Amino acid sequence: MKKRIQLIGLLEKPLSNLWLRVVVAFIIAYSVLVGLSVLEQKIPETLLEQKTTEKENVCSPEDSDWLCLAKQLLLVCKVQLLLVCKVENIEGFALLLGASLYMLEGLERRQRIIYEAWQIVDNAAGAKVSTSHARVKALEVLNNYGVAMRRLNAPNADLTDIELANAKLYDAKLTKAELTGAELTGADLTKANLAGANLNTAKLAKALLIRANLSETDLSIADLRHADLRLSNLSRAQLIGANLTGANLTSANLTGSDFRYAKLNGANLKHVNFSGADLTDAKLNSADLTGADLTGTNLEGILWDQKTKLENAIGLDKAENMPDALRQKLGLG
Repeated sequence: MKKRIQLIGLLEKPLSNLWLRVVVAFIIAYSVLVGLSVLEQKIPETLLEQKTTEKENVCSPEDSDWLCLAKQLLLVCKVQLLLVCKVENIEGFALLLGASLYMLEGLERRQRIIYEAWQIVDNAAGAKVSTSHARVKALEVLNNYGVAMRRLNAPNADLTDIELANAKLYDAKLTKAELTGAELTGADLTKANLAGANLNTAKLAKALLIRANLSETDLSIADLRHADLRLSNLSRAQLIGANLTGANLTSANLTGSDFRYAKLNGANLKHVNFSGADLTDAKLNSADLTGADLTGTNLEGILWDQKTKLENAIGLDKAENMPDALRQKLGLG
């Protein structure tokens, strides 16, 4: 926490006073204007007005072709520079200076806002406060500014309905956090610890949850379409009515999880461990369960089609309530 605050704090010191910045900018602009006015008086008007395409004998007979060309190019650049430096063209320079000042102020303002937001987040974590509206807003501000929140420490935090789409939450600690209705579409939660968290109705479409710990997490009615859950731990998780259409759960641990009424159409379920899971009335059309462990899995009322793959699946003979049509297709009698 201290290192992060110190690094951001260093950016606040220079030109921190608004009036000082205005005065400095005015002095610079005025000095340049006076200097250019003096310079213009010493420049012959004929030189200022000549066009870059006019030919002038700048080469001596002993010059090589390359040296002559270089001198001509230098003359062109000189004439163009002098034309730009005329007083009537100073308006453009003043506008540029003003824009630079505005950008400087914007950068400082951005750093100050980020600094203050991190202070709120870190203070809430230090005080172990579970409910903090200020922390919710601070996290949303950080995300809106594109700040990576890797290793965020917010266990037991109440983040209900928080807006963190596309957030960078790699390795975040959100154990037992309240994330009901959270907007986490496209968020990077790789290796995040969400054990015991409440993500009921959360939006996690296209989220990265690779190797995430989601054990005993409530993901009922959550939107997990095309989410990446490879190697994740979803043991004893609640996914009742969750939408996992097109999701990638390769090699995920789903032991004892509740997938009743879940949509797993087109999901990649290769080598997942479904042992002891409940898939009652789950939709598995076009799902790939190649090499999956279905030992003790409740398959009552599942919806499947000819594109549902079960090659090399383990424990099919020990699966419970398998539909008769599927049993016949698999030759299990």
